[in-house]
This record gives sequence, C-alpha cells and structure tokens, in this order.
Amino acid sequence: MALLFIPVTTLSLNTLKGREIGEGAAFTGMMRQPGESFRIAPIPTFRAQQTAIHPANISSHLDITNPAVQNHVTGVTNGLMAKGIPSNNAQLDTYKLMGYSVTKQAMVLSYMAVFLYIGLMFLICVHLYCW
Repeated sequence: MALLFIPVTTLSLNTLKGREIGEGAAFTGMMRQPGESFRIAPIPTFRAQQTAIHPANISSHLDITNPAVQNHVTGVTNGLMAKGIPSNNAQLDTYKLMGYSVTKQAMVLSYMAVFLYIGLMFLICVHLYCW
C-alpha cells in the first residue's frame, strides 16, 4: 500500500501551491477513507465466500474410482511409507495432504476471482470517469 499511496499523493499535490497543498492533502486523505472501508469490508467477505465455494467444485473432480486419483493416492502413500510411516497412517496423511492441496487451490481461485472483479470495477469506474 505504501508503494501506491506515495505516488498518488505526489501526483495529486504536485500542481498545488501554498494553502492549496494542505487542502489537497486533506481531500486526498478524505478520499482514501472510503477506499479503505471498501477494502476492509466487502472484499474479504467476497473472498471468504469464494473460498467456501471452490473446495466443493474441486473435490467433485476427485473421484476415488478415477485411475489418476487412485495412482496419486497410491504414489503418495507409498512415498510416505518409504519414509517410515505405517501404512494406515500414511493413507490418512495422504488424504490430509490432498485436502491441503484442495484448500490451497480454492484460495488461489478465490483471489483470482477477487482480482477479476476489482479489475472489472476499475474499468467501469475509469469508463464512467472518462465519459
């Protein structure tokens, strides 16, 4: 955020003189507040909603009867057993690792959705500003 605020403040104040600088800085700070409120409230809520939706979509593709999934489970389980973990614990750990992968992928997809919608909102705002 610091890398963003310094150039924006510089650009907004560089043409002002004398008393206008103080008023411009106050206006810039005042405009920053709604942006911060927007960042704090709806964006994390949307990200959390997306993070809750994506694991179900990803997990629906992890069918245990799928040979690729079976090969992955077998390979990871054998790798864990080669490290000295008992077979029953190795299989449980394999499913935990798959769950972590699903969670990580869901987080990536949720951040991608957030950035997409922020980008779309930015384009709409730029279009309205230039119109």
